[in-house]
Amino acid sequence: MAKTTFLIAGERGYSKNKLWLDGKEILPEKSLRISNHSPDGFEWGYMGSGPAQTALALCLEIMDPDQAVAMHQAFKMAFVAQWQEDNFSVIIDIQAFLDEQLSLD
Repeated sequence: MAKTTFLIAGERGYSKNKLWLDGKEILPEKSLRISNHSPDGFEWGYMGSGPAQTALALCLEIMDPDQAVAMHQAFKMAFVAQWQEDNFSVIIDIQAFLDEQLSLD
């Protein structure tokens, strides 16, 4: 994986929350086919099933599928749970996270 820095944004919506990765909207369907943590959609700012769905969806976009499945709970703890519960926009660099996770294998 060459790219390790990403712009992630989330917006609270009336019926569902929206999520973007580098300006591209991420939809939950792809991640729901792999693991149905939260059929209600994306969440962030705490530890739970909604943030797990968010983490899986993001990881599927930035990692290979096997890594995404293996690392998404750790990604949730390291990043998603830390974001403010309101609308947000953050730039993250996941290189240190990847180094740590790959050293655990």
